[in-house]
Amino acid sequence: MRDEKSLKALVRANAKLTLTLKAMPKIAEGPFMGYHPIEAEMVSLDLADTLEISPGDGFEVVGRYADKVPADNLVTKTFKILGIKRSVVLTKNIPPGGGLGGGSTDAAAVIRWAMKSGDRNLENAVRKLSDDPGRIALELGADVPFCIGGGRAQVSGIGEETRPKPYLFKTFLIFILPFGISTAAVYEKFDQLDFNLMDQVPNNLIDAACEAEPRLKHIIKFIQRKFGIRPNLAGSGSTLFYELVDNVDPAGGVTDLESDFGKIQILKCSTVNSARRYEY
Repeated sequence: MRDEKSLKALVRANAKLTLTLKAMPKIAEGPFMGYHPIEAEMVSLDLADTLEISPGDGFEVVGRYADKVPADNLVTKTFKILGIKRSVVLTKNIPPGGGLGGGSTDAAAVIRWAMKSGDRNLENAVRKLSDDPGRIALELGADVPFCIGGGRAQVSGIGEETRPKPYLFKTFLIFILPFGISTAAVYEKFDQLDFNLMDQVPNNLIDAACEAEPRLKHIIKFIQRKFGIRPNLAGSGSTLFYELVDNVDPAGGVTDLESDFGKIQILKCSTVNSARRYEY
């Protein structure tokens, strides 16, 4: 018989950072009709949520961003899809709504846990789900297939196609803005722009994001003036990032920055080579 501790798992859910992104016009037909295919490079960061999973039935959120997690969320949805119940304590360290995959990586952590739990009652449900990344992308989110494995990968399709790439250690400044940007609003603006005139590198959603949220353009310029750098947009935003060269920090260790639109949180994060980690 397995003891109480062996039935528990503390699973890390690493944030993802989209380094490059090329979004394309909507798919006109088929199972992904209405979605925008992408070509992107994504990496996992050492910034992470944690999920403590144990026998029982319940969901509790703690941590800095606990109040931002709705009752109906991707963790509870993933358990429903798997057809099981567990007691979960989610420690929320990744800011939601900023393009760092906070909800997606939590869902991926549940799938990863289920794949390795050794629970025979889960085998069929997990196998069906893990063998169908298209279903995962449609039901849980386009970033979830990448977040299951993490590391570094080229991501295409609507997010269901992931091709691992060799790990590279990199360090970034991550700028967490005082507002989020609706992904739906960004893609709505994207559809109104001339695709052929869009800047393709490193993120061709940036003009659409600035149209959807004009404060973004002002904050990019503010960071440029303050530190002499031009940050990139992470996914559809609102998070901005800047890769450090030779670990030189142009922000000089500043962790909070006051702007006209509120406080900008600055994190220093590095890449990790895999998201497949358990603590116990």
